[in-house]
Amino acid sequence: MIVLKGGKIFTGEEFIENGAIFIENGKIVKVLRRKRLPSNVEVIDLKGKYILPGFIDPHTHIGMRDEGAPRDYSDVNEAT
Repeated sequence: MIVLKGGKIFTGEEFIENGAIFIENGKIVKVLRRKRLPSNVEVIDLKGKYILPGFIDPHTHIGMRDEGAPRDYSDVNEAT
């Protein structure tokens, strides 16, 4: 299990200062207000960082093409 700790966690509803996010098999299993951690976990200290568990960044560059790209790519703008 991996634990992210020490950052400022935003759950979508509130901020949790110095909480802990527990990750197992690549998935978030819990977010807690916790100071003590089990000794059998891998800890990643994110002090001074913001953590947004479950946040998906939808930012893309679809429809943008390089100047040297084939002209056929211009239809991508209409498709998106």
